[in-house]
Amino acid sequence: MGPGFLGKRRRDRETEADTEVNLVTGSPPADMSTGPEHPLEKEVRLLRARLDRVERQIQALADANATLARGVQGDPLEPPGVDRAVQAARLARELLLAAGLVGRAARPEDERPGPRVPGDGGTG
Repeated sequence: MGPGFLGKRRRDRETEADTEVNLVTGSPPADMSTGPEHPLEKEVRLLRARLDRVERQIQALADANATLARGVQGDPLEPPGVDRAVQAARLARELLLAAGLVGRAARPEDERPGPRVPGDGGTG
């Protein structure tokens, strides 16, 4: 075994380590140059972004639902005139508005009602 053999063996281990990092983290090592992005990588990245958005929307809906449930479950010792359900409904709507799930902010620009600019492809 000469010095060339040990050098080759060391490079093989480094390559294996780089491959393992790539498999575990899903990204290449920092010192590895990457070529153009593969179309499937772009699609996966876009799907992850959509998934993150959906998860945030689901969390906002769960928060609003919990707020409504607390409003319905009023305390029997509460003085009359305090309408917890109405307050809870308002708070739940505010949560949904803040998350962009209701109202004008909930719809993408091309789905919003209202006047359209001539020539933008809308029906007016």
